[in-house]
Amino acid sequence: MVFSEDQLKVLQNIYQFKSIKMLGPYTYNKRTHLHINMDGKNRYRQYAAWLVEIKYGRKLKKDETVDHIDEDKTNDSMDNLQILSRRDNSLKAYRAGKSDIGLKKMFAIARSPKNSLNKMGEKNGNSKVTGGMVTKYRDLFSDSKITISQIVKETSMSRRSVIKFIEGKSYKNDKGKKSKVNTCKRYTDEDIDKAIILISSGLSVRKAAGTIGMDKSTLLYRIKKRE
Repeated sequence: MVFSEDQLKVLQNIYQFKSIKMLGPYTYNKRTHLHINMDGKNRYRQYAAWLVEIKYGRKLKKDETVDHIDEDKTNDSMDNLQILSRRDNSLKAYRAGKSDIGLKKMFAIARSPKNSLNKMGEKNGNSKVTGGMVTKYRDLFSDSKITISQIVKETSMSRRSVIKFIEGKSYKNDKGKKSKVNTCKRYTDEDIDKAIILISSGLSVRKAAGTIGMDKSTLLYRIKKRE
């Protein structure tokens, strides 16, 4: 028997099974695995995962994983097992120097001055608006004194970028009244006519679309639909 009677009772309370059959344990990649059949349903996982669920009396959540405290994956003692989020488990592995190269690169990029918090918002060299402008536009839009299309025209930003700072998804540290933007605007034939006239006069499709608050692909689709 892999589990004691008390452990089986805890497991039964967690999974609410009537019959159970265990196969194993098996050793794979230096870790012990156990195949359990509960009421005809097969479950195959690390032995440590079963033990940690018994220890805490509940199922592991999707974003949780079992961690061996002493980093010895063969030591499945109850006292050596704990539940960690997948993020915290990755951080622990990284700090112990046992994570893969990809994870190390991710942390290196995150620590880079080019990607630090000091480069967010107007501090970013590519930013087209200052914090004061964001605050002003948020308040004007909230009070229905300006439209997204007008902000796009004044700032030369994309419609998506404008919506993001109006809703507070970017420039999070700047003030102003953050508002939910309805992106399901219904464009009239007059809007499309205006865009066609602008394109005929030499304006690019992208700029013509921005003038009426539409993205380029949608405008091209609407024009083609008319043909």
